[in-house]
Amino acid sequence: MAEKRPPEVWLRGPVPGVLSAFDAAVDSALDQLRATPEATLLDRRGVGRAQLPSTVLGLLFHAAEHTQRHVGQVVTTVRLLPAIRRIG
Repeated sequence: MAEKRPPEVWLRGPVPGVLSAFDAAVDSALDQLRATPEATLLDRRGVGRAQLPSTVLGLLFHAAEHTQRHVGQVVTTVRLLPAIRRIG
């Protein structure tokens, strides 16, 4: 994934490429969600090194919240870019 490379490698990529990568990640996540059997939603899952208790549904909910946070960061960044470009 792009986030494993240094930021200077992927942050300065062309906007269409970044948007294409985002679209591909969303499509992949939706495919995984569709493939998740409903009967497994309440199955227990351990999270992290401490194996904190959760469920498949809890992890899906957390992933949705986490994604929403990052989308908010992108929206904020896009709104700030014109001002940053004027300054730089």
